[in-house]
Amino acid sequence: MECKKLLSGKIEKYLPLDVFSENVENIVETLAENSPIGLTENGAVAAVVIGYADYYAMNETLAMLRLLAMSQEDVAKSRIVPAEETFAQTRLMINETHGKK
Repeated sequence: MECKKLLSGKIEKYLPLDVFSENVENIVETLAENSPIGLTENGAVAAVVIGYADYYAMNETLAMLRLLAMSQEDVAKSRIVPAEETFAQTRLMINETHGKK
């Protein structure tokens, strides 16, 4: 699925809530092609329905963005270690675990 479509915030299809309720089985079957769908109530968007694949992709993207934000915070607070030092420590830990020196 294209997570870019979801992250753009653009909803191309809207349905009144009562139409969605009456046709929920058919609509759910087509969510792979028609996700996201805006559900309206009294002319205003009340909810958004997305397919599982889009939901999964969106959550994966959000997880990566959270990691990026945490990394930026670490850099801002000078909680960084040079890559060479990190790899040297990692090799040492691996060698100790496997009984090598």
